[in-house]
Amino acid sequence: MQKDLVLKIAELLRHKDITDGRAKFWVEKAARLFPGNPAACRLKQRLLESEGEDGRDQLLDVIRTELRARPDDPDLNIRLVAVYRSSNRLRDAVLHCQEAEKTRAVESSLEWCSCVIKTFEVFNPILILL
Repeated sequence: MQKDLVLKIAELLRHKDITDGRAKFWVEKAARLFPGNPAACRLKQRLLESEGEDGRDQLLDVIRTELRARPDDPDLNIRLVAVYRSSNRLRDAVLHCQEAEKTRAVESSLEWCSCVIKTFEVFNPILILL
């Protein structure tokens, strides 16, 4: 089988509402065949997101693993902060923003800057209440 076909199959099945495990099989296969591939990583993230709270810890692990390989990727940094925010882990979101800002690797991304602002806007009222 052609390797690039695995990514296409995984992507197609990921967009369908299939609950019998086929999408998971192909996404996992794509992740094994293409370690570090951003497309395979995004597919795995989307699959874990669709699992809701059940997949949240795995999702965080996948994003953190990818960030170790590509720390200057604004999309990965944004995704990590978004997952933290959606699970009410605002302190972790703020801490990650601060750490990423120290490296200055993502500061040129407008989307990253918007993410940081949004995170601090959500976090700041909480500080005022404490």
